[in-house]
Amino acid sequence: MRRRPGHAGFTLIELVLVLVIVGVVAAMAAPRYAGALANYRARCAAQRVAVDLAAAAGDAAAASSARTVRFDRAGNSYSINGGAPVRLDREPYRATVSAVDLGGDDVITFDGYGAPDSGGTVVVRSGTFTRTVRVDPLTGRAFIQ
Repeated sequence: MRRRPGHAGFTLIELVLVLVIVGVVAAMAAPRYAGALANYRARCAAQRVAVDLAAAAGDAAAASSARTVRFDRAGNSYSINGGAPVRLDREPYRATVSAVDLGGDDVITFDGYGAPDSGGTVVVRSGTFTRTVRVDPLTGRAFIQ
């Protein structure tokens, strides 16, 4: 296609309109993205807690000795058998441990058969989203609500 003289590019008005449209779309998408990210972080933190509880029960049964998981609400963390703490307030989770009720305390112990000393709940939060990890008092199975 041949260019006509004087029609070599976009006008300043066209460029400004495109930038305004892109800005409006970005402004509409940003809150949805932030909400989706907070939801994802809460879900991932809850999955991590549930998987680690299942691993502690499995390790207890495999070793025929007790395994203890201790939650620290103030530190937004938990540790298994006194090991290095799992920090939920850091990347990639950036979540908080908002409530723990494992038989009246913040500790659950799995015996040598993998059975828990109590059941209960652990609630994690990221932004406005919460997920509850419920531990069955008979089987020790953890599932997310």
